Parts: sequence; C-alpha cells; structure tokens
Amino acid sequence: MLGRFVPLEGFHTTLEGNIKAHYDVLYIDRDVEQELLDEYLTEYDDWTTLAVYDGTVMEVVQVQNYCGKLVYNRAFAGTDRHAFPCGSRVEYILTAEGIERLVCDDNFMECPDV
Repeated sequence: MLGRFVPLEGFHTTLEGNIKAHYDVLYIDRDVEQELLDEYLTEYDDWTTLAVYDGTVMEVVQVQNYCGKLVYNRAFAGTDRHAFPCGSRVEYILTAEGIERLVCDDNFMECPDV
C-alpha cells in the first residue's frame, strides 16, 4: 500500500542525462534527489508525481520513497514511456490519482491503491 501523497508545488529540475523508454530511472541531480528524500518524501512509501517534458511529449512518473531511496514508476497516470534527452524539464504535476489521495487523506477515508 502506498503511503502519503506529497504535493511538490513549484518543484522543477532538468534531466542530467538521456533516458531511453525502457529505463526505470530519471537522471536528476543527486543533490535534488536527496532534497526530495530529506525535505518532502521523508517517510517510507511517501510518493508524488513528476512530469518529464521535452517540448514535444510528456510522461508522468510516480516517485516513491522506498527504504530511503527514490523509486521511479514510469508511464504513470495513463501516459506512455518515452525517451527523453538530457536537459528535458522535470516538474511536479498534480494527477487525478494525487487529487484522490489528497481528498481521501484529508477526510480519513480508505483509498484504493493507485
């Protein structure tokens, strides 16, 4: 079961390396990854959603704290996997799954896993 959904309003960075469609990582700065863990996704199973955008295509990626490391679940929220070049924008995006989790968490309701 996923933990708490964490909105990251205003968060953005860029890819520091090319990613192929079959990769399960995002090449973002290690200091940025550590900031996500230290400041936002602080608890085991905390998660958020990021969009990777290269000016042509966009993919939503679920990012989760798994035992103190970031795990990337690509092609989230009905998007498809794509290859992205170094320098592609990575930013927080609020998805329907995130909204559902925020509503359920705020109202202490049982939420289905996303």
